[in-house]
Amino acid sequence: MNLLITVDVEAHRVIEEISSSHSDSLGEILGCLQRFGYRATFFVDLCEVPTWGENFMREVCNRIQDAGQDVQLHAHPHHVSGDGKRWLLSEYTRAEQGQILDYAIEQYLKFMGTQPLAFRAGGFGANRDTLELLVEKKVAIDCSLMQGWRGCDLTAPVAGAPFVLHGVLEIPLTPATLLGFPGLPLRTAAIDFNWMPLFVIKRILRRLRSEEAPVATVLMHSSSLCMRLGSKRFPYRSSRLRKLEKMLSFLRDERFAVTCVADCERQGLWERGYSRPIAYVEKNFAVQYLSLLFQSFVGATFKRRFAYFIGANAAVAVILIAALVYLIR
Repeated sequence: MNLLITVDVEAHRVIEEISSSHSDSLGEILGCLQRFGYRATFFVDLCEVPTWGENFMREVCNRIQDAGQDVQLHAHPHHVSGDGKRWLLSEYTRAEQGQILDYAIEQYLKFMGTQPLAFRAGGFGANRDTLELLVEKKVAIDCSLMQGWRGCDLTAPVAGAPFVLHGVLEIPLTPATLLGFPGLPLRTAAIDFNWMPLFVIKRILRRLRSEEAPVATVLMHSSSLCMRLGSKRFPYRSSRLRKLEKMLSFLRDERFAVTCVADCERQGLWERGYSRPIAYVEKNFAVQYLSLLFQSFVGATFKRRFAYFIGANAAVAVILIAALVYLIR
């Protein structure tokens, strides 16, 4: 099974989400991939040039390219439009999207000296206009489709399978349902390094390989080795680096074929016929609970609902311990 590791390179709140003098998550990711000899695709948000400056964003692209990795184009439009209420391309008119994509592609050409081969919309916020504009601008591959995601107004005929959509070669993110009931999914998301415990990522990839899935995508971010605390703090965490090292060791030991988007054109992914979804549904309720608990610890510092879930679990644990002590006495 071909496995795509994709890294969205973006910083919306503080520059530490990419790299700084005291926190270099991007550099650690690059170094780790290099040690294992793997090539990933880094989708760099070049709409952020007005936010962080041309020199910084050029250096980001150069670092990734110099490390032997695949640099492609990413875009969160609010950095260019100045509209903090519209973070997704799908929230803009076709004309507005065209202007934003022109700007991002112009920056890519300036920094990389070539046309981008592939694109991912920030927040997976793409629609038909987005893809038709990519065709006009000669961007061959899109990696924005996340089935059922809010703001992603695209649909795959077979969930998770590569196909041609509106003239673009589409590689969807691999949908994984970790919360819900048979026939009633409550939440489906990408295979996300940040939001899934490692044992669940392993479980998903083994299942997909056993089902002979030809390709799957793991999603990371430039801030994946940082821990978000509130809206302005992203301190580096060595435990996240150890998690990445363990994931890459797992991929090496189990002989997954790690590849990048730039190499997919040679693999004929769009020439095959797909009858079964490339997707994962977790049926074990214990695994669902542990996944939700893990996500709650990740998100508790910036989303109240996760803090409430942890609080409710703590209260139940106290009650159970008190009951057990009472029964023992």
